[in-house]
Amino acid sequence: RLVRLLEASLAVLDAGLPGESGWLTCAKLREEWPQGRIVLLGQDGVRRRRMAVFIGADVLVPREQAVPAAVAEQARAA
Repeated sequence: RLVRLLEASLAVLDAGLPGESGWLTCAKLREEWPQGRIVLLGQDGVRRRRMAVFIGADVLVPREQAVPAAVAEQARAA
């Protein structure tokens, strides 16, 4: 609901969020916001990247590459 209220074009989530995981949050967000861009931050790996796309993220970005990748995704979303 918040992304619609803010008219956001990009959401950046950390896979290791406290409480509800970023993975679950990503899946819920994709259901509510199919047109948005979702960047999931977490540990890199082929399986994790596939899982991220499967649950609705546009891309899984390793945490150490987070800032440059988020800027690039925002440019693509615009």
